[in-house]
Amino acid sequence: MRSLLATLFFRLISLLPLRLNYALGGFIGWWMAVIPNNLRHITRINIALCYPDMPSSERAALVRASLKSTARTAIEAGPMWLWSVNGH
Repeated sequence: MRSLLATLFFRLISLLPLRLNYALGGFIGWWMAVIPNNLRHITRINIALCYPDMPSSERAALVRASLKSTARTAIEAGPMWLWSVNGH
């Protein structure tokens, strides 16, 4: 069932222009940075381990940017898989 929902979701967003998908991915990434979740937790830990001397405000900004980029990549990848070679 989850696979069917994911396929349906990607088919729906593949109908949207890439620019709108980019904006949607940014919103989902922002939302993931605001709402407590496992991905945000793991991203915070990884960035803290990689940049222990970075000020916490900069690490928080990097977490937000990372989550936005991750969501944009996921949202853009779905339509790319479904679009034909000649465009959608």
